[in-house]
Amino acid sequence: MSTADPASTLAAALPAAAPTDLASAAATIGHFARGTAFWAGILLAFAQVPMLASGITAERPGLLAALLAVNVAAMAVGSGHRA
Repeated sequence: MSTADPASTLAAALPAAAPTDLASAAATIGHFARGTAFWAGILLAFAQVPMLASGITAERPGLLAALLAVNVAAMAVGSGHRA
């Protein structure tokens, strides 16, 4: 019969590099999110031009305000993006 503590056996079986891998994964996800937000902000700026040209903004000013708010938020999140 074994006298080893099951908790210590489990702790010994876990890889020691797990926190580093988690930090690396979080950094990768953060980089991807900043890049996506950066490019979304650029594309949203181009989406406003046809809206202004077609006159939709006169009929629906709330739509333009929402698009501007999303554009500003995307650019704020994506401002730290480095290609």
